[in-house]
Amino acid sequence: MERSPDGLPTKIIKMIDEEIKIQIDGLALRQEISEKDNWLPDVDGSTHYAPYRHQVEMRDIIEQNDRFVAMNTTITGGGKTFSYAVPVMRNNMNVVVVFPTNALTADQSRSIAELASEYFPNKNAFVCELTADRMQEKREEEREKGNLSPRTMQNGSQVRRALDDAYKNPGPSFILTNPDILTGILRGDYNQEARQELEMMDMMVVDEFHHARPKGKNSLIMSMDELYHRDDSRCNLKRFVLLSATPDETIEKQLSEYFGNSDDLYHRVDSTQHSKPVSQLSVDKKEPYNPVMPQVNTTFIGSRPFSTKRKITSDQYFDRILSFLKSGRSIVIVDGVAEVNEVYIALSDAIDDRRVEPISGLRSENMADKLNNADIIIANSTVEVGVDIGNIENLVFTGFNASRFMQRLGRLRADKDMIRKSAVCFTSPDALQTFKSFGEMEKH
Repeated sequence: MERSPDGLPTKIIKMIDEEIKIQIDGLALRQEISEKDNWLPDVDGSTHYAPYRHQVEMRDIIEQNDRFVAMNTTITGGGKTFSYAVPVMRNNMNVVVVFPTNALTADQSRSIAELASEYFPNKNAFVCELTADRMQEKREEEREKGNLSPRTMQNGSQVRRALDDAYKNPGPSFILTNPDILTGILRGDYNQEARQELEMMDMMVVDEFHHARPKGKNSLIMSMDELYHRDDSRCNLKRFVLLSATPDETIEKQLSEYFGNSDDLYHRVDSTQHSKPVSQLSVDKKEPYNPVMPQVNTTFIGSRPFSTKRKITSDQYFDRILSFLKSGRSIVIVDGVAEVNEVYIALSDAIDDRRVEPISGLRSENMADKLNNADIIIANSTVEVGVDIGNIENLVFTGFNASRFMQRLGRLRADKDMIRKSAVCFTSPDALQTFKSFGEMEKH
């Protein structure tokens, strides 16, 4: 078989260079108009809107049950955060929320604080991030003040103080953390006082549960199972919410094995029966459906993992990608830190009239400012999980498996006046071959 200079068979090279175009339909969720006055308070100057059906179901589960396990699998952008945060605010609950990344923790901290400020200004909400990064920032802040006491400086002291402040707060309290710190609290790494205060919380939420490693998923489920079956006089924590836009098929089985599949204990919440494709929305008739995922005109280009940077910066694609990114606010999501750096350098050198910013595990400083204000963002998986990027019109990304493809495509949200957007996806030759079986796809 003939081979190219880089050793790849010429047949594979041809497949990698092929393209396919398709319009991916969007999705709209049904709003429960009759529940409009039973959702968010009517606050002057703030939008008063009706909730989605899954939000109503989650609200009722949380407010009407003192013990349960609930899995919300609504699509990305469908308001899963509000599905638990609003009832927590309404009922002055204390909740611990577990996130897979520090970036998502910081982003959700801002979202929850904004929800409290806009709709529950009199609730005295307490929102605290418990991550290694945030605790290091706290130490640096205290050093600048000249406060070097162990009570302030040590992680254990910060963990115990946060849990104590949450417990004593008369309003709603949110402790936002990650699986490692949660496990440490449960193991007693921060002494038994911290564990006891965690056990007095009203509810535990695990966000983006599908992103946990297999071992981490098992550890979280086992921890919830232990807390659930712990004597009521010693543990108040009997409510558990799992949020997962793309759940693993084995999760429900695991939950049933640990908790049992009793109808009054385990609840599966999604929006399958309360949604419709954007293409089926009536143009001239008002319907109680709100688009949350836009229609996306998507170009699929053959590529390989960790080689997309070479394609983007190549003579074959660079000018084309450059023109695409300049046509609206855009984000490029590639596979690794090295790719972020190389693509950022190439694009920033070529674009002098728009703000281009990199975001990765090593370049995440001023992230909120970049997410809100940059014209073009170059990022890796740091921003693929739930982080609010704002109004993005164009997306360039790699998607080499179904879960990652859907997660990254979900970065495009339907806006009020824009339900059609554009994307370029670099994917595997095998995926291109699969797409060819669909008649509606146009080969380039």
